[in-house]
Amino acid sequence: MLEVDIQTKIVPDNQRIWVVFSGRRRQYYEFFALHNMIFLDYAGLNINEQALSSKGITRQHIRMAISLQEYYRSDSSRGVPSSNPNSYDDSPFEEHSSRVMAANVKKLYGEAKVGDLIIVPGTAFQPVLFGEITEPFNPNATVHAPGKDYLSVQYRHVSWLRTDVARVDIPYDLQKYFLKPPAISELPRNPINNRIYSYACSSYILPNVSFAFLAAPNYSGTNPLETLDANILITYFVAAYSAIDRGEIEKFSNLDLYDAITEYYNHELVSSYVQVFRSPGFFSLTAKAALLAAFVSACTTLAMTNISPAQLQQGITISNSASPSRTSEETILQEQIDLFMKSMKEQQLKELKERGRKAKSQLDLRTQAKVK
Repeated sequence: MLEVDIQTKIVPDNQRIWVVFSGRRRQYYEFFALHNMIFLDYAGLNINEQALSSKGITRQHIRMAISLQEYYRSDSSRGVPSSNPNSYDDSPFEEHSSRVMAANVKKLYGEAKVGDLIIVPGTAFQPVLFGEITEPFNPNATVHAPGKDYLSVQYRHVSWLRTDVARVDIPYDLQKYFLKPPAISELPRNPINNRIYSYACSSYILPNVSFAFLAAPNYSGTNPLETLDANILITYFVAAYSAIDRGEIEKFSNLDLYDAITEYYNHELVSSYVQVFRSPGFFSLTAKAALLAAFVSACTTLAMTNISPAQLQQGITISNSASPSRTSEETILQEQIDLFMKSMKEQQLKELKERGRKAKSQLDLRTQAKVK
């Protein structure tokens, strides 16, 4: 039985999105990227979960950190400030900057959880970093930030998903969240802001929305027809999904590719279909159905893989290394792809394989899905 790893992020409903700035003038941007971590530029902070649960104790820790920073940054001859937070005042802050500091500490070390999406904007010409928090907050996880060997900072460990997204490629209405501190802010989840996942993940599933990125790095720039086979494959698989949804896959499988597309391609299933051909080129599909983009990605990969009709008849199993816990979405997707592939007639399979071969040879077309 063939196994297809769809490598598609299934975004949980409770995932939160945080924009984290890498210090003043983005001075820790490269350190974040290289060391898979994020932190607040609050050297000397030594907070723990118990302290985070109390506003008063949090204020004591922050006052301690401020005192230690002021001491080490100056050449003061006075004694070293206390490293015992209990010796500091716990009353509300009067100064705005300290109130903001307390809010930032609560967000990064208290509210941000494992699996939350992290966005780190660089300067205008640096790529935007996208990652996920991989470990619970550990008060003992500390590091010396560059240029601050005198005091450590507490950090959160991050696994970077993408580090190659140019800020200019992100819509300006989303970029506005990258333009102004505080050091950490939450990007609210809603249908408009959820578009950010198209830049964080090459393939994802949300309720009633899915996305797939198909790389095409070998476009020559001289022959418009080089994209034809890839476009036909993608369009045909959208039509196949529509036929399955309508319960008419047997009728669909008896039509040639162009007739099947004409009768079953449903524009209402597609939110956007983008083709960009510069260096490198790519296609992207945003669908109004939760499984459609992953269906297209998996089927496109199968069309480009040298497998026999007999292998397809043995069945398809779906795995997902990007979201290892088995979900109902993967089970349904497996049933859909298995049904589709087993219904295909020899002539259609032959044409799909030929168009897949051409798309691969002409464009080096690639999807997230991999046949194991």
